[in-house]
Amino acid sequence: SKRISIIPPSNHKNNLEWVVVHQRQELNKERKEKNVLNETNHKIEHQLNEMTNQIEIDNEVKRNRIKQLREKLFQAESGVSKAKTELMLCQKNANELLDEVNRCVNEDQLLHREEIEDKESKIDALEAQLEELFCSTQTQPSTQLTLESMCEAILPSAQADLVKKIPSLNSFFARHHQMGSKRLRQASLVIGLLINAFFRAANVIDEEQALYLLKDIMKVRKTKDTVIGVALHSLVAQVDNSLLEKDVVVSFKAATRSGDKSSATSSLSLLSSNKLSTEIQDLCCDDIVEGDLGRFYFKGNCRKDVEVIRLLKDEKVLVQTKDGEEIQVDKRHIQVDGKARCTPYQVKKGALHSALFYPGASVRSKP
Repeated sequence: SKRISIIPPSNHKNNLEWVVVHQRQELNKERKEKNVLNETNHKIEHQLNEMTNQIEIDNEVKRNRIKQLREKLFQAESGVSKAKTELMLCQKNANELLDEVNRCVNEDQLLHREEIEDKESKIDALEAQLEELFCSTQTQPSTQLTLESMCEAILPSAQADLVKKIPSLNSFFARHHQMGSKRLRQASLVIGLLINAFFRAANVIDEEQALYLLKDIMKVRKTKDTVIGVALHSLVAQVDNSLLEKDVVVSFKAATRSGDKSSATSSLSLLSSNKLSTEIQDLCCDDIVEGDLGRFYFKGNCRKDVEVIRLLKDEKVLVQTKDGEEIQVDKRHIQVDGKARCTPYQVKKGALHSALFYPGASVRSKP
């Protein structure tokens, strides 16, 4: 019960009636409020029921969707398993086919090699016959010595018997441009044995005497312009150039290790006239071996600390970085601690220095 405090007006005649009327008004007001509250509760309950029904419907739809997706996933997994099985079968068939192809290729290469060797022997025999026929057409004085007669007269019996087994002995170099490598080796053997016999006949018994005799052949007026004199002179020039080149490479490596860039450039200027850049780099770079520690330089003047793992073909090496990454790089791009390295820039700089001044000029020289 609600306690209502009523203060009737002072001028009202009947206080009791006024109180009753006022209470009725209050009760009516309360009833209206209760009705509004009941209607609101009813609406909320109705909306709640609708939302519950909608959630159940959505859940049912989701359950059906999940069920469909699971069925599709099961089908996909079945298809993948089937595809894997077929792939393994195909791979097995491919490996068997590859083994069969390799076996056939090896057999074919063996047969092909035998055919090539047989053809080479036939070609050598035909070349010997051609040379002999060519020599037979040339008019030669009856007193001219032949290679066969010289071998019989000069060589010991064992060496002469060995030489007699060579076909067409008198036709060496008759048609030089058509001689094969086998005929050239045979000719070298015969000429070498004859020269050795001449040395023995001249009592040349050691290397020093033979070298002294060959040097004089290049100097004597009547022999220096002969075939052997010119050949010896050319051979000595090649040897001298090789020794000079070796000394230049040693000088460059020593200058590089000591940090003398000027002397290194001066040394490279001596090599830049008749060699390619890569050839100069191969000559002037120290050999790299497995286990070497150094730096790998790549574009943008960037570098990584690496360790050489394995040497590969075509001037390549396999290196490993500190992060464990393995990279296949050109060995010319690796600077190993304590070893000389020649870069393309250094070769280019040496060639430019040789062109501006002269090969071997000091870097500090002025034009």
